[in-house]
Amino acid sequence: MFTLVVGFVLASAVVSKVVIAVLGGKLILSRIKPEWAEHKIWPLILGVVIFAILVAIPIFGGLVNAIVILLGLGALWLYGRDLLKNGRTVEQAAV
Repeated sequence: MFTLVVGFVLASAVVSKVVIAVLGGKLILSRIKPEWAEHKIWPLILGVVIFAILVAIPIFGGLVNAIVILLGLGALWLYGRDLLKNGRTVEQAAV
């Protein structure tokens, strides 16, 4: 039970924000510099910077943080569901 709780807290506190930062960075870079959108680092850097700026706004930041957590958990749920539906493992999906 402890492992499930810790895994959920880590997924909701860290992983969901990273997922949304990468997806947001790819969305923005695909419109500005499409060749950078397929890179592994640039979308993450851009997404994290934009997320940090938005969360730093006093009242608006808490709302943005809650929305990002919910969207990130939903994205992780859909990704996991697709992996299970297709019968692939995480290692096969990463390749």
